[in-house]
Amino acid sequence: AGRKPFVGHDDIAVMKSILNDEPQPLSSSEQNNHRDLNRIILKMLSKKPEDRHASMAELCADLKKLQAFSARIQVSGSRKIISASIAVVLILIIIGLAVLLSQFSRSKQEKFLSSSSLKMYSIGTTSEIEGSPSFSPDGKKVMFSSRTIGAPVNYTMNWIKELETGTMTKIVEWGAATSWSPDGSQIAYATQKGIFIYDLTRHNSRQLADFGITPKWSPNGQEIVFSSNTAGLPADQCAIFLYYFKNATWKQISPSNGLQYIHPYWSPDGRWIICTGGQGSRKDFWLIEAATGKARSISNNGLWINNPVWCPSGQFIYYLSNQNGTFDIWRVPIDIKNGRLTGKPIQITTGLEVTSLEISHDGNKLIFVREESKEQIWCVPLDGKGEALKKAKLVMSNLSGTENIEVSPDGSQMVLETTYGGVRSLMLKSLLDNTEKILYKEQPAFAPTWSADGNWIAYDAGGGNQADVWRISANGGKAEKIIANSSADWSPTYSPDGNYLCYLSNRKGQFDLWIKELKTGEDQQVTNTPGSKSRGFWSHDAQKLAYYENCSEEDCCRIFVYELISQEISELWYIPDRRSTITDKLVWKADDAALYYLFRAWLPLCEISIKTKKVKTVLSFKQGELSPSGNRVFAVHNNILYFVVSNEAADIWIAEGLR
Repeated sequence: AGRKPFVGHDDIAVMKSILNDEPQPLSSSEQNNHRDLNRIILKMLSKKPEDRHASMAELCADLKKLQAFSARIQVSGSRKIISASIAVVLILIIIGLAVLLSQFSRSKQEKFLSSSSLKMYSIGTTSEIEGSPSFSPDGKKVMFSSRTIGAPVNYTMNWIKELETGTMTKIVEWGAATSWSPDGSQIAYATQKGIFIYDLTRHNSRQLADFGITPKWSPNGQEIVFSSNTAGLPADQCAIFLYYFKNATWKQISPSNGLQYIHPYWSPDGRWIICTGGQGSRKDFWLIEAATGKARSISNNGLWINNPVWCPSGQFIYYLSNQNGTFDIWRVPIDIKNGRLTGKPIQITTGLEVTSLEISHDGNKLIFVREESKEQIWCVPLDGKGEALKKAKLVMSNLSGTENIEVSPDGSQMVLETTYGGVRSLMLKSLLDNTEKILYKEQPAFAPTWSADGNWIAYDAGGGNQADVWRISANGGKAEKIIANSSADWSPTYSPDGNYLCYLSNRKGQFDLWIKELKTGEDQQVTNTPGSKSRGFWSHDAQKLAYYENCSEEDCCRIFVYELISQEISELWYIPDRRSTITDKLVWKADDAALYYLFRAWLPLCEISIKTKKVKTVLSFKQGELSPSGNRVFAVHNNILYFVVSNEAADIWIAEGLR
């Protein structure tokens, strides 16, 4: 025919044309007006299987008729009789087209499922921060949690919304909604006090376990799976547990191998539990057989994965990943019979920053939370004269995902660990002329720290157990690796005298603080305790290190101080009902007599005396005014507080058209 049956401006457009457009018949081309051949080809290219040949025998019969008819036709002039060999070639071409179309038809969802092929819409519920949405078994209702903007994550309320009428009903307070019972009569949720069941008919709650998060009901309603980092585990580990309604007991079903296992989810037949397992940001898919507890990794890529969801047909795992920048929805095919991944993952959405994911019981809809955050950095003098916030000055704006800020020793620059173009990057901000530049974005970078002379910035990159400590010149250039082990090395901090580098490492099985002497390269272990710890924070005289450490068995944390010369560790403060994170921050006061700390939004900046261990308020914040976005995102330099203000938004969305 001298042309292609399907065309487009690129490969994707051509593929979509194959699926959706009808090819022009050969008779429309001047180069071929063979009516019977045209009929066979168009029949082979029919979109619906029932319109195509029912079998290869039927196709061959049609082609033999064409061959016999063609052999009797003579073309005028110099044209030759259509030979049998040409007919054979035509047979091969047509069969190839049929196979190609069949493959595209069978893999329509696999190849072309994307945000452009889905109907996506917000179901606008409240003006607050929303999370943990899930469909009721009949698909007519949505359960979700919400909290006031700026409030701690645990200050939440659970709601149920009727999708048809929009009617909303408050269910329970101070919990995270996560799972409906198979019959839709109960919900499982988690609070700081553990796992609970709420009866939607009797309107009462009962406790199943005094620990745990992310409960998920089994398909038969007889068990609940959940994850937790308590129940006697080392504080830097998370495990998967199974609760049995039959005898009201629970047991750990994930391996005790030092990895963190979170986000469990049932297969539709109830045989498997899929979860993520790994260290830090690097995790793989793990599969646990519910009946036996046998567990194995089913991916070995160390991907940045989160929140796996098994679709009701059992054919796919949907999950979240930020391997291409922002957290988006991905899908990978799986064989539910043997629990093996059967193909490569495909990315479904782009640039959405998804934080929570669930699927409808009919498998046609995804429900998720899309998070948007516009951040600013402000500074305010800590002069103790009152009404300090009236003197606040804006330093930066239009930021997103800022986790650490550090001011250079001379106060002329600030380095930020932030998200730029969907990638976790290091950014430099001049505090003199207000210029900005991206310093590093080759791979996600965390926890930047300035060298004593201000010439270098160290950080960790690589993620999980592949993370190493790197450094890069403050003027830019090529980064170099300065601490590399087969284990994870995280969160470096330079000492103010330039002699040491403190960092976290799990080279001996648990995360502890280590110190590297920069001149000799010698490493010294500082801590040897099972509790998870923050990075170490140097005093200005470089003689002390302060750090947070979580209690191993209680819901609490402590602040410790390490003396470099005596190598003694002393407890400074006990903090009940709160656990720290690896990024929580402490800052030494200029005279090293106290430590600044900041717990959460709205709570004041405080200082704790090293000598008396007494706490006093330094600066108070009010709801609705400038308020730091969290404990870890602040810095103090020359008696000036720098802090991040976040304007959060998290809305519930639905993506429809998976099937």
